[in-house]
Amino acid sequence: MREHGPRQLGPQLKATLYGADVFDSNVGCVVPLLSVTAMNQLFRFSSAVKRNPAIDTWMEEQSDELGAIAHHWFEVMRNCGDDVRELLHDGHPTACVADAAFAYVNAFTSHVNVGFFRGAELADPAGLLEGTGKDMRHVKVRPDGELEAKALMGLIETAYTDYEGSPGGGVDRACHPYLAFWSESRRRIAMGWS
Repeated sequence: MREHGPRQLGPQLKATLYGADVFDSNVGCVVPLLSVTAMNQLFRFSSAVKRNPAIDTWMEEQSDELGAIAHHWFEVMRNCGDDVRELLHDGHPTACVADAAFAYVNAFTSHVNVGFFRGAELADPAGLLEGTGKDMRHVKVRPDGELEAKALMGLIETAYTDYEGSPGGGVDRACHPYLAFWSESRRRIAMGWS
């Protein structure tokens, strides 16, 4: 079993992708094609846990200013919801919704990156996001630089709710076939079913 990497849509969902809007009889609602394709790949980490002591050790090893910045923004991620899990991935703290990574922090010599695994899909009216990759984007936070903290908080919350489907924002799991399937799969695993 692979520890992480892109996960493709299954044949059940692919069968519904015929037009701008599709009706999914499994969940009983019309789903815009854009919302179906926007979540077609997730970075999954089965080793994510509720609280990973290695992350606290990582935070302590960072310089005072940069460590404090990284710690602050990772705490924001931790506090997004009860289903947030975490792990060190590629040597830096990564926040997940259950086992699906949504954001991370990483400290460098003069700044901290607050990054998003599906950042290319996030609306960014403040223009904070940097990067040109297919999926990932990041915000550079510098100790002496100005930062629109409210806008960065909004990016973190949006990244979380796009996976989570919590009330008041993001993708509604009940009307999103892949997330509904993902939720059902998580429930079946928790119940010991395959």
